[in-house]
Amino acid sequence: MFSRVLALFAMFLITSAAPLVALDPTRHISQYGHTIWRARDGIVGASSPITQTTDGYIWIGTSSGLAHFDGVNFVPWTLPPDIPFGWRHFTALLGASDGSLWIGTSTGLGRRKGGHFRIYSRPGDRWGISSIIQDHAGKIWVTRYRITHGEGAICEALDEGLHCYGPADGVTVPYGLGLAEDNQGNFWIGSDYLCRWKPGSTCADYLRNGPTDAEINTIAVASGSAPIVWAGAIGFGRKGGVQRFSAGKWDPYSIPASDGAEVESEAMLFDHDGSLWVGTEKEGLYRICNGIVEHYGPADGLSGYQVAVIYEDHEKNLWVTTEGGMDMFRNTPVTSFSIKEGLSSTFPESILASGDGSIWIGNHDGIDVLRDGRKQNLPDWRGGNETHSLYEDHTGTIWFSSGSNLVYWDHGHLHVVELPNDASKDVTGITEDAQHKLWALSSNFLFRLDQRQVEQRIELPKDFVLHGLLAPDLQAGIWIADGADHMFHYSHGQFHPMELKDGSGANAAIEAMIADPDDPLLVTTLKGLFRWDGRRWSVLNARNGLPCTQLISIAKDAHGSLWLGAYCGLLRIDASELAKWRRDDAVKVAVKVFDRFDGAYPGRKSIGQPYATKTPDGRIWFANGVEVETVDPDHVFQNTILPPVHIETVIADNDAHEPSLATRLPARTRNLEIDYTALSFSVPQKVMFRYKLEGRDTSWQNPGTRRQAFYTDLPPGPYTFHVIACNNDGVWNETGESLHFSIAPAYYQTTWFRALCVVAFSGLLWAFYLLRLHQLHRQLARGAEERVGERLRIARELHDTLLQGFQAVMIQFQAARNMVPRSPIDAVHALDEAIAATAEAIAEGREAISDLRPETTAQGDIPELLRAAGRELAGTSNANGQSPSFRVAVEGKPQTISRLLEDEVYRIAREAIRNAFLHASASHIEAEVHYEKNQLRLRVRDDGKGIDPKIVAAGGRSGHWGIPGILERAKRIGSRLEFWTEEGAGTEVELVLPAAIAYEKARNGSRFRLFRRASKNEQRS
Repeated sequence: MFSRVLALFAMFLITSAAPLVALDPTRHISQYGHTIWRARDGIVGASSPITQTTDGYIWIGTSSGLAHFDGVNFVPWTLPPDIPFGWRHFTALLGASDGSLWIGTSTGLGRRKGGHFRIYSRPGDRWGISSIIQDHAGKIWVTRYRITHGEGAICEALDEGLHCYGPADGVTVPYGLGLAEDNQGNFWIGSDYLCRWKPGSTCADYLRNGPTDAEINTIAVASGSAPIVWAGAIGFGRKGGVQRFSAGKWDPYSIPASDGAEVESEAMLFDHDGSLWVGTEKEGLYRICNGIVEHYGPADGLSGYQVAVIYEDHEKNLWVTTEGGMDMFRNTPVTSFSIKEGLSSTFPESILASGDGSIWIGNHDGIDVLRDGRKQNLPDWRGGNETHSLYEDHTGTIWFSSGSNLVYWDHGHLHVVELPNDASKDVTGITEDAQHKLWALSSNFLFRLDQRQVEQRIELPKDFVLHGLLAPDLQAGIWIADGADHMFHYSHGQFHPMELKDGSGANAAIEAMIADPDDPLLVTTLKGLFRWDGRRWSVLNARNGLPCTQLISIAKDAHGSLWLGAYCGLLRIDASELAKWRRDDAVKVAVKVFDRFDGAYPGRKSIGQPYATKTPDGRIWFANGVEVETVDPDHVFQNTILPPVHIETVIADNDAHEPSLATRLPARTRNLEIDYTALSFSVPQKVMFRYKLEGRDTSWQNPGTRRQAFYTDLPPGPYTFHVIACNNDGVWNETGESLHFSIAPAYYQTTWFRALCVVAFSGLLWAFYLLRLHQLHRQLARGAEERVGERLRIARELHDTLLQGFQAVMIQFQAARNMVPRSPIDAVHALDEAIAATAEAIAEGREAISDLRPETTAQGDIPELLRAAGRELAGTSNANGQSPSFRVAVEGKPQTISRLLEDEVYRIAREAIRNAFLHASASHIEAEVHYEKNQLRLRVRDDGKGIDPKIVAAGGRSGHWGIPGILERAKRIGSRLEFWTEEGAGTEVELVLPAAIAYEKARNGSRFRLFRRASKNEQRS
């Protein structure tokens, strides 16, 4: 909290040290920027007090409570609930230099400081506060009313409470109303008479029986060595008045159109530049400056008649409250003149600054002349005719068109030049060439004048359009443009057309022209600014940074900067930026825009010439078709006050928090809104912001004028929010304000929870590893068991074939040996039979061993493996002594199958094919492979004698291992195997495998990755 207060105090010092400019006293009140907040919006009322605290907020006492204002939003401030209801009637406010807010009400005095509120009145007190001031020493003083005799009308606010001064202390007034301090330390106290008092002295009474015979309601003291005191009285049925104390005496001040003694004043204020502002009971607002009194009331735009409060803020804007609302007056860079300031028409169409500094304005009703900001009348001038064109020649003669006349002003007299009778008299352009010849342009003729008489009449080209413009060529001749897009150069009696187009090729509508040594010709159009350099056209438009391309008027100031009247206001291009564009017509230029907030209003297309002019003192003047505007390039009013920046509210998931209490936001905060503001009251609509959230944003964000920042789903952790702002003239407060906060983590976002998750995950991984290891062990064991089973099957087959055959052969050889001694011939026959049995046993053994897969066949080609098996068995004869035909059919797109699975499928199919060759007595055998999307289907069928269904149902024949081997393999690979057989109708064996098991691409997916690795390990083993 201390650092925040220190920062605010530092801002107050910066603000106080910056150059301050009060309302320009040379302007009419109607020429200030003026903003109104209406009472019907429920914001303010006639007696609403206003003050500003050092943090920059404007505080307003309203009928519904106290509110602070940032220029955009009124934010209510709620008094503590134990405060009596009477405290809601606010009578005075003061923002003290220590940052505190002093609050005077009809029932007491309070102070708000550092978030704490203190009441200085006691229960039962009936007195109310009239005025609160801070003296030169920083002490707080108040005046009280509704007090009993002897209690004291003026009090000093001390830490221990109020110390009041009454008759015993020399303060003789029965109650206190207005209060002011002069530069000698005297207090001026208003009551039913006026008292001048200093602690330790006795009241000096004034106006006790004076001409006002009323209560002194308000007092203002002018700065200076000798105090000049102004007192405003209100009569309540008696006479009021405005009184001035000077040179030791009081005099009523005379106000034009009103008797000063009759003006009932409720408020007075000397502004920073010494102008006295007087608020009245029924007549609105007066300003008194250098002996000149100006009135501003509801007819001029004031929100009401009764002005009860006048206040000047840190930016030197003037605030006024009336019964109709709250008004704020401010300086603007652009000053306007209209009927309110004395012009005779609301349609100024041309403007000319003469050499003597007077301003000539052509309008619908004739011509106005301003000298020293005030309208002058021309002698012998009847007016009433529309004036389009104005020009001052080299002799100082003023020329202008008026209806059917060409008129000039010379030595205080008007003269009319007669134009030929057959010529159109609507003169829209006047200029002078390099040889000082005067030219005038009408709708169909060009006139050359000599000795102030028409010397030559020249007919214009046929395609010329009405309302033409003229400009001199500094070399020779003149430039002529019509109201459309036709451009001509006239010299030596010839018109030379020149095409004027923008970058898109479209013609431009011409509005104004000027020429000087730096720019032979500049033309404003509704499509941008064109420049002729003697050889070619260049165009300045939106691609170069113009905020709008509809340009109406043009002028240069004494520094070579270009000023353009446009549909979007006034534009200034500095001389350095203009020089950049001359060198490179594609370059971006910096453009300063003066819009309606700066006192400039959008112009409109007109037919006059010129639309802009420069006075000898350097001011630029514009006629925009609505009013006359002027700006001083050397003294463009600029707001130099750094805007204090504040973070007002932090809203986390719809719960609002004070910034000081939002240092730790709850867990799982999803939506975060940070509301901020910058306190610049001159033009709050042009206050710009930048912000950055450290911990989230990597660079500054540019929300423009938006006063909220939004974030969603911020992770837990610490953050720092920075916001900076600039005022309406681009002066940045780079310090801004910062907010440090953090978002608490949810239990699942804490370090201990994450550590626990890591431990749990590691445990799961370890358990999964052990499970997988167990699976691998089981797979290896199952693989070893399968291999043992395979070896047992081969051993059984060898036992049934080769070993049993060899055993029989051995018996036959033994029998033959035994026959050799007894009967050699019989022994020979027995040996022949043994040899034949041996050959048969060898053939059966070869067939058993041939179950091994051929190594020459490529992996993954089941059809080719089956064809190889068919070729191997092709020479085998069945029981009928025939060799059956064999074919392999393939359906679908072939897929790759893993090596182990391929071996199993091949062995099942080969066993089925072998049985068909050897035992089915078939004529045709067919193997069919179906590669389907969801499964692999393999069929082996024949047209032989079939198998006994009982054998199939029993799972094979005792002592034979063919069918049992097929069933075991099918079960091992997770396939479905079915036999279809019928006595004498052949046999069909069908093997079906799901795609997830059968196809290599499915087994390589994440679902089967571990299985695939296990298969490789199995292969290695």
